Amino acid sequence: MEFEQRQGFRSTFFFRPFYDDGISVELYADVVSELRRGGWEVDLHANSIVAMDTSAKGRNQSM
Repeated sequence: MEFEQRQGFRSTFFFRPFYDDGISVELYADVVSELRRGGWEVDLHANSIVAMDTSAKGRNQSM
């Protein structure tokens, strides 16, 4: 992150809502807050949401 600050750009960080080991994204609230305060974009990883919703999965594959 320091490199990006020096270069004047910001990455986007994607988090999954649930992880295979059962850890929920809520446990990373402090990290997410720090990233947002620093100007980085934070979002959910869409593939995880599609994997949990079979109706959305079919729509995604047809695109």
